[in-house]
Amino acid sequence: MSKIIPSQNQLNIYAAVESVVKNIIVSATAGSGKTTTLVNAFPFMQGEILNIAFANNTVNTLVRKIEEVFGLQNDFDAKTKRFKSLPITVKTSNSTGASLLYGAGFKYRPVLLDGSDVPIGKQKYYAAVKNAGYPFEKQGSMVKLINEIRMNLISTEAELKELFEEFDTDILTFSDARIALQLVKDNSKDARFIDFLDQLYLPVVFGLKPRTYPDWICVDECQDLSSLQRKILMTHIGPNTKTFWVGDKMQAMFLFAGAALNSIELIKKELKEFSGEEPVQLPLDICYRCAKSIVREAQKVNTFIQPYEGQEEGIVRYIKNEELLSQLRLGDTVLSRTNAPLLKLAFQLIGAGMKVTVRGRDFSSNLINFVKKYSSQESLDFCGDLNYNARNDASKQLSLENQRKYELILDKLSCCNAICEMNSVKSFSDFEVIVKDIFSDAKSPITLSVIHRVKGDEFSRVFVLNHEHLGVPWKPTEKEIQGEIAVKFVCITRAQRELVFVASPLKERT
Repeated sequence: MSKIIPSQNQLNIYAAVESVVKNIIVSATAGSGKTTTLVNAFPFMQGEILNIAFANNTVNTLVRKIEEVFGLQNDFDAKTKRFKSLPITVKTSNSTGASLLYGAGFKYRPVLLDGSDVPIGKQKYYAAVKNAGYPFEKQGSMVKLINEIRMNLISTEAELKELFEEFDTDILTFSDARIALQLVKDNSKDARFIDFLDQLYLPVVFGLKPRTYPDWICVDECQDLSSLQRKILMTHIGPNTKTFWVGDKMQAMFLFAGAALNSIELIKKELKEFSGEEPVQLPLDICYRCAKSIVREAQKVNTFIQPYEGQEEGIVRYIKNEELLSQLRLGDTVLSRTNAPLLKLAFQLIGAGMKVTVRGRDFSSNLINFVKKYSSQESLDFCGDLNYNARNDASKQLSLENQRKYELILDKLSCCNAICEMNSVKSFSDFEVIVKDIFSDAKSPITLSVIHRVKGDEFSRVFVLNHEHLGVPWKPTEKEIQGEIAVKFVCITRAQRELVFVASPLKERT
């Protein structure tokens, strides 16, 4: 085990693992060492341990941590997803679902939607969308919507309408959404070819269960579970299986991507129904990442988080927008709720001779599709047509009380205008070349990113653009309010030593 002296909270968690407690839920705040706590809890767990992660990079991080804590080297078998010297399996949720399909005797060919080695025509839902008569430029958006339908286990038109109102699309209508739902119903039980999400979806559709159950199931980031992910995990709980869940409802910022607003409460309810016992909930509330002053700032939106007494005081300060350029230095990180302010800053830095990119390679294609919708590629007045058509659609969305769509259109339009203004863009081809060059997921001397892309990351010094608008929901619904509070909390707790709030430019303040 690790030589680090455990805190009292960690000792309480390890004691609960050793006891007769059936299900444990750890409320772990930002920077509280949840991965370290989880790994150090493994020796107290008897029998086979199945640890579920939701991405391959998370699996790799956990594997490295386990080998470090247990003093192992190259002990993990990537093929079996299991350690050679330990009764521990580490899988993604998709790999877990795929094992159910294999175990049930399904013969299928896994197809990754973004796999460059697989022709689009052979991909299950791309082929279905294409056969439905959709042109190439709409196929990607339709498949993305189909993924959301499956991830949320949508089956009725009422559920579909609620999902579609939250779905970020510039080129699809609700009629398209109905077609997407029908394509899911028509193809859901076709297991001859599957895509990435089918590895989760098909086991639920066919009601598959594992032949044997693990003694322990451990799940991280449980506040962000979708209905489908939660369903597949509950399937692996046997009569004698114990569970260990880690999450923080104050970091549930992916509600727009299918996560339930009350995911942790739903998990507690389902575990109690299954085992007849109320899950034990334990805190991991001390933040070791952030300086004391930054934790105090985070406490303004979340009183659960507590400072580590051994941490430095740190710095929290406010500056005017006009002061930002003179204060940025190599290694700094700049965060924003939306993309438009980042783009404007990126062009200013480029103009000053600095190499900079904005995180989010996929956002470039999103912007290009946006422009295709509102301005003809042959337009003689590219920027004028774009603004006229986009603003008309935004007004229409506002009249329909679709505040989210209204805000999304205006944010993307602001991004486009920033690109056009800073680069003298005259045509669609000019725009496309510049956009593809700006956005990247590569590391840069200065990191620019929307907040959603840095969850799980930490940076020594963080600048927050337009801080007055942070935490303000588009509409006062419970879901929007909770989501925006989570965004603000995650933003603040990315900073380790210094947090700098940057005011909006005077002309943009409201």
